[in-house]
Amino acid sequence: MIKKLIKSNRFNLKDSQITQVFNYIKEYIYPADWVTEPLNCLEALITVKMVKADIYDLIDRAFEIMLISMDPGIVNTCKRCILRFIENFPLSEE
Repeated sequence: MIKKLIKSNRFNLKDSQITQVFNYIKEYIYPADWVTEPLNCLEALITVKMVKADIYDLIDRAFEIMLISMDPGIVNTCKRCILRFIENFPLSEE
């Protein structure tokens, strides 16, 4: 549901609302069978190119989950997030 809100209202979201979405993802992104919603939200943020400094930490976490998880759906969602991120965002040493 949050994914649809992000995609449909990306230009109308306030900075505080975007921060709340990032906080939600940070809180609920961990390896479990039901972790798909935070990953889908992360994918939506990447797709609409909503940038905050926290996105780099979330991508690191998605990479960890991809390596740990045994669920093919979660692994594929993590792969999509990481690939979209690499395609759309600058990478640096920081």
